[in-house]
Parts: sequence; structure tokens; C-alpha cells
Amino acid sequence: MCIRDSFKRGLVLFSINNYAEGIKEFDTTITLSPKLTSAFVNRGKGYLRLEKYSNALNDFQQAVNLDNKDSTAYLYLALAYYHLGNIQKCIEANTEYVKLAPKSSTAYFNRGTAYGRLCLLYTSPSPRDRTSSRMPSSA
Repeated sequence: MCIRDSFKRGLVLFSINNYAEGIKEFDTTITLSPKLTSAFVNRGKGYLRLEKYSNALNDFQQAVNLDNKDSTAYLYLALAYYHLGNIQKCIEANTEYVKLAPKSSTAYFNRGTAYGRLCLLYTSPSPRDRTSSRMPSSA
């Protein structure tokens, strides 16, 4: 089996919203090429879509470990932290994303959204208010 083929199949399956099958293709890609950062990022994106945030977080952390200059990995790492409620780690990952992609408006918007949620956590009298701020999924 070819790494390129399984990677492409994963992308095609994601494009038709078949995330579970796409993830399996990225599993194959990672088995064949365990240092391919983009395979971890893409599989993590599939996990995000399926709301399996811990799995997504693990993949994005692995991607950052493999290539700490991959801005996309930091973007999605921040989103995973956000969805898991770890706003401080979300801000830290967004800060790394800003450093790597300083012209990206998404970087600043997402970091601002996370700071806004952090503010809500510390100032809101109601637990319902604390979860009302939603970060956009991604670009």
C-alpha cells in the first residue's frame, strides 16, 4: 500500500464528510509513515469533526512534537484545547500560532476569543454563561 494513496483517500473521505473512514485512512498513513506531520494534523481534524477532542489533542500534540514550526498544527492544537475547556493551554497554542503565522487574522481572532472565554470563566456568576462563548471550528 502506498502512503500517498491512503493520504489522498483520507482527504477525499473528509471532503464528503465521512470522517470515520477518513480517520482509518490516516491511521494507515501513520502506520506506514509515523513521522508525517500532515497525517497527524489531518487525522486530528477528523477527530475534531467527530467531537473526539482528546484524540484530536493527542494527534495535534504529536504533530507539534514532530515539527514545532508547523503553524497549522498549533492552530488545531489550540482548538482542541478550547473544546476540552483548557483555555490557558488554548491561549498558549494560539500564541505559538501567532508567532508562526503573524499575518493570519485567524490567529488573532481565535486567541482573542479564548481570552474572552477566560474572562467569562473568572467573572460570570452563572455556569451557563461560562460556556456560552464558542470558538469557530477553523479555516
